[in-house]
Amino acid sequence: MDDLPGILADIADVAGIDAALKLAAACGGTRKHIPARVKTDAHWLVQCVGRPAAERICTLFRMGSARDREIGVYLLIPRGATILLHRKIVALSRDGLSARRIAGLLGITERTVYRHRQKARRLGTCGTFPFEEE
Repeated sequence: MDDLPGILADIADVAGIDAALKLAAACGGTRKHIPARVKTDAHWLVQCVGRPAAERICTLFRMGSARDREIGVYLLIPRGATILLHRKIVALSRDGLSARRIAGLLGITERTVYRHRQKARRLGTCGTFPFEEE
């Protein structure tokens, strides 16, 4: 999962990319407690990613305490979907789509498209786009 940062890549490896993206969308940029085990289907993690994925995520981060008890952890969940969005914008821009068309396709603002294009140029990751800003 080269497109996802650290923790989200680990989650994608054990629970799937869909679970990692759902978690990033729901909790990205916040600190959340991942329990040692989810006990009910009403738990926020189960509601977010489903029971099978939640159980795999808990297993991944479960720790042992000094008293041989299983404990959960607090994690800062990255906003990983931004990386995927950036790559989509750059790819669509390379294909010659206008900012307006990209914004419509991805459900974002034209300003967001311009910001990501500018970032790609600054980082040197865009190559050359087949157009100038509209």
